[in-house]
Order: sequence, then C-alpha cells, then structure tokens
Amino acid sequence: KETTPAAAGLTNAVLRSYLRNPDKISFPSFDQNVALHIATFHSHPLWLVNLWLNICGKEETLALCRANNELPPLTIRVNTLKISRNNLLEKLKAEKFGCIKTRFSPDGINLSDSPTPIQKTIFFREGLLRLQDEAAQLVSCLVGPQNGENILDACSGTGGKTTHLAAMMKNCGLIMALDRDHEKIKQLRKEAARMSVSIIEPLQTDLKHRLPVDFLQRFDHVLVDAPCSGTGTLRRNP
Repeated sequence: KETTPAAAGLTNAVLRSYLRNPDKISFPSFDQNVALHIATFHSHPLWLVNLWLNICGKEETLALCRANNELPPLTIRVNTLKISRNNLLEKLKAEKFGCIKTRFSPDGINLSDSPTPIQKTIFFREGLLRLQDEAAQLVSCLVGPQNGENILDACSGTGGKTTHLAAMMKNCGLIMALDRDHEKIKQLRKEAARMSVSIIEPLQTDLKHRLPVDFLQRFDHVLVDAPCSGTGTLRRNP
C-alpha cells in the first residue's frame, strides 16, 4: 500500500475474486507435476518444494506445507527451577488461560485463549516461564545435560536454549554462552537474572575466529545453533 497502491488494489481484487469463486480456480495437476501442484496449491516456493521432495518424499512434503499454512500456537517453556509444569498449568487455568501440555517437550505449554498478553503477567515477571517454540525446546532435550557438567552454547543469542539447559542442569555446573552481538549478550544477562539462573557465563566473541583446543576440551557438550536458512520457522515467519 505504501509503495505501489495500484498493486495493492489489484491484489485485493484477485483475492476477493477467489473468495467469491473458489471452485473456479484451477491448479496444476498433481499427477502431471507434483512439485508445481504442491508449490501452487500450498503457496510455497517451487525450489523449496523440490528440495523437500528430494529429501522427504511426497507425503512428508505435503504435511510440511500444510502445517506451514496453519496458525502456530503460542508456546511457553516452564522454568522448572521455579515451578513445575503441572503447577503452572493450574495457575494459568485459574487466570482463565486456555492451555495444554505440549506433545513432545516435557517443559512446554501451548496457550490458546489468553485474557492478557502472557508477557504482562506476574508469571512472566517472576521468571516462571519464557516464550519458546516447542521445536526449540527439543534441542536442549537432545543435548541432555546433567547436573555439574560444563556446556558450551556457541551461538547463544538471547538465551532461550541456554536458560533451558541451565534449568535441566538444576542450575548446577557451568554454561559458557557465546555470541558476537553485544545486544543479544546484554539481553541474555537480563533473561538469566529474570529466571534466576546463575551458572551462565556470557561472552561476546565471533566464532569466525578459531577457539583454542584446550578451551574446547573443557566442555562435556557443545551446542551450535548456527544461523541458518530459517525454513524451520516458515509457519511463524512466512
């Protein structure tokens, strides 16, 4: 609307026409061109559909594309250093939040009906939870840290996985959290304080520079959640 008002009007007209006559829209044949049909019908780039077809096959590619067109749930991670998932569920329900346990993460809750933004609640202020997608929570579960271990979080960002690792370790051990962005390190410190995590040592550094071998040998696990294509978050960031 700001740069090309005419294009906005045309787009609006096309979409209204579709809503009036959805059955008159034709799509490429699935049998003749699987990739083009999926890309067109489910509004995904053709190159990405071809990539997924080669890796995943038809059924999983269709499932991915369908899922990407659904509204994602608002998911939080319970800070188990302060409260159990069951106890937080009870508190949220008492405040009229619609909430259920996540299917895979043992620490997650999906929110539906929210009488107030979760970030403005006392639960958030007291560090009982953090906004975090279920898939992101599962990364820390895959690491499987134990109490007293030394962990290197090589691309920590603002600390979503870092604070989760700390909670899984019962706040016992050491997590060295690296990121090259000063603001992210600053936010990580705030998050650690809000969630009462004391075992994180943030360090601003750029991993383009090789780390000493003796430094790496200090750690039981190294988590590298490196910057990537972002295709895993298409549903939330189309």
